Amino acid sequence: MASMTTVASGLVPSSLPTTGRLLVDSHENLVPPHPILASPKIRHRGAVALPNPLQYSNVIPSSSHVKLSKLETLPVEIVDQILSYLIHPCCRLPGLTETQSRYDVSEKQKRSIKDEEDLTQGADSHRWAADIFSLHVLPHPFNALSRTSRRCNEFVEGYCSHLVRQCNIFNLPFAQLDRYGAIHPDMSHIVYRRLWLQHAPRRCIYCFAALDTYPFPLVKRIITACEGCFYRQTLVRSSH
Repeated sequence: MASMTTVASGLVPSSLPTTGRLLVDSHENLVPPHPILASPKIRHRGAVALPNPLQYSNVIPSSSHVKLSKLETLPVEIVDQILSYLIHPCCRLPGLTETQSRYDVSEKQKRSIKDEEDLTQGADSHRWAADIFSLHVLPHPFNALSRTSRRCNEFVEGYCSHLVRQCNIFNLPFAQLDRYGAIHPDMSHIVYRRLWLQHAPRRCIYCFAALDTYPFPLVKRIITACEGCFYRQTLVRSSH
């Protein structure tokens, strides 16, 4: 993904299985899915249960003569592994690696690493979210990827529908859908990507610290940072 490469330039690695839909619980642990979640399109007695990617106006239309990207030709299990890295995007702090930027690395350790930084070098600005004051213009990777093609939108919507199924905090009638195949109202028109991002836990994109969970007492952007990481990037060394 040139857009994928940019978006995925700082992602938190995890231990991933090689087959099946990948889901996470409230503690960010991968859990095995229900067998009915085996493919991006699941049919119940002839009815399509997952959303139709052709219904979104912001998706770039594709035609039969357009060559598919390498991502679009991958098996759904591999794409699911990629998408599992994009649930909570992450960017390292300036002068630190992703591992050194994490919240479980003490401030003393971070400061000792920064004290050894070569100040004759240029600013460490070649990062995905280098400008903390422009986080509001950064799209979530799910939103960015879903706009690239119909096939990618289908991948993202399918994966997000399984994330929504797992927590189901809005009490959607998935059990009835699985049993009867078609219910009223029609759930195939739900944009699961937006529904998931609406209530997904908020994490700092620099140190990966948990900031808040739904329902949020204050409205927080999807791409946001904690107070500590804000000051680390806005104050010069003499200000600390």
